[in-house]
Amino acid sequence: MAGLALAQVTPTDGLTIKIDVDDLQTLNNKDKTLSFSGQTITLTNNAALETVSISTTATTGYTITPSVTSLSVPASSTATLTLSGEITLKNLDPGNHSNIGTLIINGQSYNLNLEMAPMLQLNKLRIYVNGNAEDSIKETDDKVSNLHPGDEVEIRFLLENLFDSDYDNGNIEEGTVRAQLDDSDFGDDEVDEEADFTLDANDEFSESDAPSVKFTVPLEADEDEFTMEITVEANDDNNADYQIEWNLVLEVEREKDDVRIESATIIPSEMSCVRTAKMTATVTNFGSDAQKYSAVSFSNTELGIDKKFDFALQSGSSEDNSFTSEYSFTVGDKVASGTYPIMVRAYYEYNILDDQTSASLVVKDCVKPAA
Repeated sequence: MAGLALAQVTPTDGLTIKIDVDDLQTLNNKDKTLSFSGQTITLTNNAALETVSISTTATTGYTITPSVTSLSVPASSTATLTLSGEITLKNLDPGNHSNIGTLIINGQSYNLNLEMAPMLQLNKLRIYVNGNAEDSIKETDDKVSNLHPGDEVEIRFLLENLFDSDYDNGNIEEGTVRAQLDDSDFGDDEVDEEADFTLDANDEFSESDAPSVKFTVPLEADEDEFTMEITVEANDDNNADYQIEWNLVLEVEREKDDVRIESATIIPSEMSCVRTAKMTATVTNFGSDAQKYSAVSFSNTELGIDKKFDFALQSGSSEDNSFTSEYSFTVGDKVASGTYPIMVRAYYEYNILDDQTSASLVVKDCVKPAA
């Protein structure tokens, strides 16, 4: 028999036992361990000697057995070694695990590692803007475009549990989805929203029942791209932890001309004997252009109201992009009781209508107390 052989295991920086989704889907009922076989390793012989001794060691929770205890490798050639064994699943997280054992060839040790497939999968993010389905995000760093200040955004997480339904320990009992964005150019307050979920083995969420988070694009957000951190954290019945991390790029845009009415109120909103009131409206420029010739009008024919105020607004991302108008008026004694909507309209370039709303005034008969 040959003496010491210069046999080299490829790769020499660590050998990986790979457990994929198909392997884990073979689990049934209350299995606490997973058997594996057919894990192959290539041995390369760089010398004339051709017979080597093979053995293995394993850390707690693993058994690793080589297919042979000695192997003939032709000079300057290769041969294949097969490993089999068992893995304890309790507390075993998906991902990479180093140094689960060693492969010993003629007394020389090589680290054995484990790569465990994740059984919780994020298939996509479904994006809704102002209640309307807009985008499907299928991988990290994808972009959601055409967002505007004031838009209400909802992110739905379409997750799937890949364990077989026959496996008792595959249910996700504790899961959390989270969206985070902290950038002063996006707004003064950070976005940090989360929602909890559970997901049984061999089940997946549809759009209608998926866990979701909601946030509003800040009114002061700059016209730019912002990266939101998306995180999914979960724990299955084997006490294995799952973590999925994506980046979601939000592209905030501003229209060139975008003048809106933020609020419109009447005080008092009801009147009877005293027939004076004050109308207040706040108009804000959300557009990228400054509006030197903005205006707001109040009107109701039955009440004899027809008033217009002119003013200037800075661009939407500046501090001077709002203006509040106040208009006091009197309702005549001959106006019948009823509800009267007062129209409020916002303009740019003096008379180009950009937004409108109404506020209602309730007029009641004046009933004076008896003498």
